[in-house]
Amino acid sequence: MAGPELTTYLQAQDFESFRRLVRHYNHDMANRLSRITTECSILSRIAERVAPEEILVDPAQADEIKRLAVEAKTLVDNVSNVREFFYPAGDTEGNGLKQYAPFDATGWDAMTGAFTSYLVEKLQPIEPLFAHLAELEVSGLIKPDGRGKAILVARESMSKSVGEMEDLLTSDEWDKLLPEWLDRPE
Repeated sequence: MAGPELTTYLQAQDFESFRRLVRHYNHDMANRLSRITTECSILSRIAERVAPEEILVDPAQADEIKRLAVEAKTLVDNVSNVREFFYPAGDTEGNGLKQYAPFDATGWDAMTGAFTSYLVEKLQPIEPLFAHLAELEVSGLIKPDGRGKAILVARESMSKSVGEMEDLLTSDEWDKLLPEWLDRPE
């Protein structure tokens, strides 16, 4: 539910004010998602371009890294176009947001509720990727230095971004970010 600051701001039920907040909300969420996709791209590039003996204690286990690359690419494919939730089919003006009228706290709650469900579905591939990364961390298969280190820190880095995304799904965070969103240029 929208917090008190956001509820007060949206009392006017003005579409342009609503659209402006959604634009900044989308930008902040995209920023967090881009950090996850960057980590996934790094994992894929390492798997595709680095010789197994440079990253693995046992290069015969190269299939583990190939599997990791597939999982990372699947996640990237799933979350690359999350922006389309807010701006479907090239809607650069946010006209699709009009479905959340009356553009007050109830509209915000409906929009963020629908977005949360959408995001949870899009992030499903992160679970097997995280499990695989955790397995590789404890297995000792990945060399802890050189290029292997990027694999070993990927889960921690992505976990941080996921935590920041989860924060961005809360009323406390919206109220905290509201002044910043209002100060940002369009």
